[in-house]
Amino acid sequence: MKKLFLTAIIGTLFIFSAQRAEAQHFAPSETHVMGGIGFLGTLNYGASLSRLPGAFIAVDHGTDIEAGPGTVGIGGFLGFDGASSTVSSALFGTIKSSWNSILAGARLSWHYNDLGDSRLDVYGTVGGGIRYTQSSAETTVIGGIPASSSQSDIYPYLNFNAGAKYFFSPEWAVMAELGYDIAWLKVGMAYQLP
Repeated sequence: MKKLFLTAIIGTLFIFSAQRAEAQHFAPSETHVMGGIGFLGTLNYGASLSRLPGAFIAVDHGTDIEAGPGTVGIGGFLGFDGASSTVSSALFGTIKSSWNSILAGARLSWHYNDLGDSRLDVYGTVGGGIRYTQSSAETTVIGGIPASSSQSDIYPYLNFNAGAKYFFSPEWAVMAELGYDIAWLKVGMAYQLP
C-alpha cells in the first residue's frame, strides 16, 4: 500500500511539473533544490564499520555573475552521516561504538551553459562549513562493570564536487556528484523552483 501511495504521489508530481515547454540551463535567478544519498563515505570513523549511505540536501541559486560560458551560483548544503561498530574479544568483552555527523555550510557553484542540450546541467562546486560529530561507546567487560562514554566535536569542513543534472521534465532532474563531500558519490533528485 505504501509503494502504491508513493508511486501515485510521484506520478502526480511529474504530470503537474510538465507545465513549462522546456527546461533551461542554469540561469540567473533560478533556484535548484537537490537531495539524495551518498555512497563511499568520506568521513573517517575507524575500521570495522557498519554504515548506511549518507543523506544530503543542497540548494543552488543562480546569480547575475557570468564567468566565461557559465553561470555562478551560490547556495548551501546540509548532510547527515552515521556509522557503528561492535568489537568483541574473549579477553576484554564487547565494545559498541557509534558516530553521527551533521554537516552544514555554504557552497559556490559554476554551471557550464554551452552544451547544446538545455536538459543537461554540468557544474562544479566548492563549499565550506562545519561538521558536528557526536560519538558514543559502551563497553561490557567480561565479569566486570559496564562503562559508557560520549563525546561531541565540531570541525571545519571543506568539499568540492563535479556534478550533472539531467532534466527529464521542466522542473525535475536526476543528479549525480563526484568529489570530496559527505561521500565520494552522491545521487539523487533535483527540483527547479518555479
